[in-house]
Amino acid sequence: SRCSHSPAPRLPLPTWSGRTAGWPASRLAGRMSPAAEAEEGQAAGVKVADASVVAEDDQAEVDPLLPGAEAYLQGGLSHGVYFAEIFIGSPEPQRASLIVDTGSWMTAFACKGCKSCGKHIEAHYDVSRSHTASWLPCGGSCHGRCQKGHCVYREAYLEGSSIEGRWLQDRVSLVHSSKRGHSDSAGFSATLACNGKETGLFRSQMPAGILGLAPGSKAEPTLMSQLLESRRRAGSKDPRAFSLCLRAAGGRLTFGGASSSSSGKVDKPPAADWVPLRSSGPRGKYSTDVVAVAIAGHKLKADLGRAQLDSASTLTYLPKEAFKKLRNGIEDYCKKHGSCGGARAPSSGQGSDPKCWRAPRGARRLNLDRFPDVSWHMHGGVEARWPARHYLLPPQGKGGAELRWCYAFGENESPRPLPDGATMVLGASWMLDRDVIFDVGHGRLGIAPATCSGSPLPGS
Repeated sequence: SRCSHSPAPRLPLPTWSGRTAGWPASRLAGRMSPAAEAEEGQAAGVKVADASVVAEDDQAEVDPLLPGAEAYLQGGLSHGVYFAEIFIGSPEPQRASLIVDTGSWMTAFACKGCKSCGKHIEAHYDVSRSHTASWLPCGGSCHGRCQKGHCVYREAYLEGSSIEGRWLQDRVSLVHSSKRGHSDSAGFSATLACNGKETGLFRSQMPAGILGLAPGSKAEPTLMSQLLESRRRAGSKDPRAFSLCLRAAGGRLTFGGASSSSSGKVDKPPAADWVPLRSSGPRGKYSTDVVAVAIAGHKLKADLGRAQLDSASTLTYLPKEAFKKLRNGIEDYCKKHGSCGGARAPSSGQGSDPKCWRAPRGARRLNLDRFPDVSWHMHGGVEARWPARHYLLPPQGKGGAELRWCYAFGENESPRPLPDGATMVLGASWMLDRDVIFDVGHGRLGIAPATCSGSPLPGS
């Protein structure tokens, strides 16, 4: 999902990210309707250089991947986003860094020939260098609309960002290690969005694009559905699932089977607590229900309900009443418990910050162990612990990074729910230090102790 420039509480942005951390307004009313998008897109020109390319039979070259096809994640909460790297094309694969986004369905990146695209971490993908690339033709295989004989798309967001370009198909492999060498996972053929125009955050962000994690289907393929289908044809019996394990910096994205440890061996899957998982369609959003939120074991009296799961939203967002009660509850707890180690509470006074706690005078950091735990109560008696090191995050900027810790949750300022009925968003700050397992095939969400946080990541 793209996040808005709303006045909701947010973490300060790093200069390179171009990413905001406000309520994701792009889904307050959903993306543009197909009719509105088609009307607006008729006049939009798509300028991506054509090239002579050769299509390749995907089934002929599918190789089994490692148990659990993995992507090493970079970035983190201090950067505002988490991103994976993939290789695209052959014989010389081109690298692309993509924001992992459970709230989007497209896998899109900047392509050579795009004059309006921003300067990203890598050079723009050059379709003329890939012998396995082919433009999708108009007709039944076109996942967008036809314009001047080309299969094109335009995706717009209410905060002002948009991308447009042409659909293509090429070989993709995941970068499994932090090393800068070639991927050690096998390739598969995927339908990809080749951006010929970027505006707003897409243009200013450093990663080259987005990796949408919507479930997909044969009729509406996404990267996840195509990767798992390639593994199925190769004899794998993977579940239709993926998992995210986010650290404060870095993490892992795993499709299908178990994730591997830093030694390369397949980890024994941790015991998970399971709650119902909803999906609003092949290209839709994931959500689950939150029954209650508690501070130090005491439940707050607030209406919660359905929560959308959005890895590209830095913060976690609650309804207005629940947000105020959570924040006031934390501050009231500290007033009754020695100011939580002498911490200075958020204040609107001169020299203070209305969203951040400050270290005691003369101290170098907050003692986060003195702050209360928050717990999220789900269906079936499942509780997800949220310690202070996750709901309070150090701000960006030189100097004083350990002197102020800002709330990693904000307020949903809209009176309307999202199109799927969600009234809140569980963002990256909520997902920290746990395996969040999206078992799409069985309609359930797993919450388990993290396996990627206590040891180095592969190749690090």
